[in-house]
Amino acid sequence: MDNHPSRATDDLLRKMWQTKSARFNAHHRLERRHRISIGATSLLSCYLVAISLYQIVFESSISPIGIKLLSVTNIVVSVFLIMITLIESARNYGTEAERMRENALAISRLYNEFQALTTTEADQRRDRFASDYSGTLSDAQLNHKDLDRNLFRIPNARELKIAWPDFLLIILNTALLLVLEYWLYLSLVLVPPLLFWHFLPRL
Repeated sequence: MDNHPSRATDDLLRKMWQTKSARFNAHHRLERRHRISIGATSLLSCYLVAISLYQIVFESSISPIGIKLLSVTNIVVSVFLIMITLIESARNYGTEAERMRENALAISRLYNEFQALTTTEADQRRDRFASDYSGTLSDAQLNHKDLDRNLFRIPNARELKIAWPDFLLIILNTALLLVLEYWLYLSLVLVPPLLFWHFLPRL
C-alpha cells in the first residue's frame, strides 16, 4: 500500500494547510468587520437622530448652554460620521474578503491534489507544486494578518506542538489584536451614549 504525504512530516503540505486555514479566517474576519462597520455607523446615525429628537421634545427644559452643547455635538458627530463612512467604504472589506476566500480555495485545491499523491509522486512533483503554491500566494495581492494565523494556531496547538508558555503568549497576543481590530467600532457604539449620560444632568 502506497503512503501519502502527511502534514506532520511534509513541510510543503504543512505550509499549504496553515496558509489556507489562515486565509479562510481572514475571509471570515473581513466579512465580520464589514458587517460590524455597517452596524456601528448605522447606530451612530441613530444617535444623531436621538439627539435631534431630544432637543425638540425637551427644548423647554434644556438650558441655553445645553442647547448649544447639543447642537455642537450634533455637528461634530455628523462630520465624524461622514469621515468614518468614507474611510470604511474605501477599505472594500467585502471585496478583500472574497479575494481571501478565492485564494484559500485555490490553495485548498493544491493541498488536496498534493495530499492525494503517493510519497514517491509527491517528491517527483514537489517543485511544480511549490511553484504553483507561490504563484497562488502572489495572485491574492494581499496577505492575511497575524490575527488570522493566531486564530488558526489556537485550536490546532496540539497538532502544531506549541508549548504551553508559547500558547499563552499567543492567546494574549490574539486578545490584543482583537482589541486593535475592533476598537474603533466599540468606540462608535459606546462613547456617544456614555458621554450623553455623563452630561445629561448638566443640560
